[in-house]
Amino acid sequence: MNKIFLGRDEQQERFRNVLNSLVAPASTSEEDPKIFLLHGFGGIGKTTLLQRLYHISREGDFQNCFNTLFMDWEKEREHYIALQVDHDAIKPATMLEAIYQKFLQQEEWKDYFQEYSETHSLLKTAIEKIKQVEEEQERTNQAVRLDLTKDELDVYRNSDERLAEALGAGIAEIADKKPLLIFFDTYELVDRIECDSVLRKVMKHGGGQVVWVIAGRSNLADNIWRNEAAKEALTTALADNDPDIVAVAIRALGRLNALEVPQLIRFLNLDQSKDRYVREAAARELGYMPNEQVDIAKVLEAVEPLIDAMRNDYMKQVREAASNAGRKIYRATEYSYFKRVNLDKTIRKKLHWSLILAGKISSEQEEELKETDPIILIRDFNSSDDINERERIIHKLGKLQASEAVITLVNLLQDTNQEPDIRATAAAALGEIGTATANHNQAIQALLNTLGDNDSFVRLQAAQALGKLIPPVGIDVLYQAIRQDKFSNVRNAAKEALKKYIIDSNRSTSEDRLNAFNYLKLVYPKEAEKLLAEKITHSKFLTDHNPLQSVNFENMSVSELIDKLNNNKTNKDPDECVAIAKALGKHGDSDALEPLILNLLVFE
Repeated sequence: MNKIFLGRDEQQERFRNVLNSLVAPASTSEEDPKIFLLHGFGGIGKTTLLQRLYHISREGDFQNCFNTLFMDWEKEREHYIALQVDHDAIKPATMLEAIYQKFLQQEEWKDYFQEYSETHSLLKTAIEKIKQVEEEQERTNQAVRLDLTKDELDVYRNSDERLAEALGAGIAEIADKKPLLIFFDTYELVDRIECDSVLRKVMKHGGGQVVWVIAGRSNLADNIWRNEAAKEALTTALADNDPDIVAVAIRALGRLNALEVPQLIRFLNLDQSKDRYVREAAARELGYMPNEQVDIAKVLEAVEPLIDAMRNDYMKQVREAASNAGRKIYRATEYSYFKRVNLDKTIRKKLHWSLILAGKISSEQEEELKETDPIILIRDFNSSDDINERERIIHKLGKLQASEAVITLVNLLQDTNQEPDIRATAAAALGEIGTATANHNQAIQALLNTLGDNDSFVRLQAAQALGKLIPPVGIDVLYQAIRQDKFSNVRNAAKEALKKYIIDSNRSTSEDRLNAFNYLKLVYPKEAEKLLAEKITHSKFLTDHNPLQSVNFENMSVSELIDKLNNNKTNKDPDECVAIAKALGKHGDSDALEPLILNLLVFE
């Protein structure tokens, strides 16, 4: 026996009218679904009203007139593990799968969801193939062809939409036999914006013979996806002085697909956005765009700013976000013919090369140029506009150790109007050429100057080239790069180059080796000790000039260390000063500040 229900007469009457319209003999099927939204804060009776409407559909003249599905999302979460996550972590596909599984509990409905089952199977196959390719690429460090069928690719790239369409089609088939009533309670547990958007697609494809009754805390007809006032407020927040507010606004607007590419480009720019969280948020949102129904051609406007960020932003998190966004955009361009977009091949190649340098994709083995005449290669280089072809020619010139190409490569390296990739490749080739470069003062000076370049990959190649050439004038500049460059890969390349001076006794004088060793010992003492332990050629010379520290400063008191430090001013031994300063730092005594500052002035 049903409980007595008082009030909400108007809502009950509207519901009855809709049901009558569906069962009336002369009723015609409408395209749009019927939707009842029961919303508000907890305790106002949403669940009670929902249950009352459910019972109305089974009373009196309505008995056996409708198919019904009742889902309480709170109960579904108890036995559906994929729903047992934070609200913001629930994926639309999880919500769709839960609805699908609920329908399958009715044996007579299973055959209506064959399309959904096939779509889900295609998605699973595509994901497995992609995973296998990624594992193979990681194992072999070689490019592996991704062999997806057109259907698998389409489902993978538009999985939520295709699953929603298929689920809606199954619902429509059920409703064609008998009108269908779907009741959702506690929908607030899954009412993410992304889930709402996908559910709308299910409703649309379910057709006009379906009634949806949804109880939750938010008004889905006026949620943030449709709320222009909220959208305007978030857009205004983009101009806020607080970078945390700006970063949150970027993420929120991204969920609404309410961001323009030029906005994100501006926030990604290091000169215009000083806060790393803002730049990181902008990069991430650019990476999400290829997954939306947007024009890839517009997204491609962000490629060059993303390349600049992945190469030159001094924050690793921003570089990583930009690299991931670039990889997603690159993958989207591989299948752009589905969207009938004409792509700029030059931009795509630049993105491809930058992703290889960033370690996000594997490089494909290209056939080496057969031409071996440096003069012809230089001529071909000057007549080509293709970046990829120009880089291949430079690589070939380096491999040939073509002394005829040195001046051409130097000019490329010094020309800041050239593409950074061309300049980086030129620096690498100068290192490969070897002796002809080492004896060319202008070439060496160009490489030294390049260690101060704005592009991190250009600096990296210059440091590696200097490590191959070992010019005496490079020691101080490499040391400065180790101390000052913001990028660890450049610092590591400079460190390895400095070690080459120490190891190669045939090309380095004793004085240069000692100078390089002393620098290395200052910044990487363990690396220096390791070199001595390896007994490199003529290591005795280095050992004789680097005796073990005879005084154990760690056991001295603060006053004793300060006395030693003051005495050191006359000896000016930087190594001893460093050891004393480290010992004082461990004491943490403020009395040491003044003598430390005085010694800094002396060594300056």
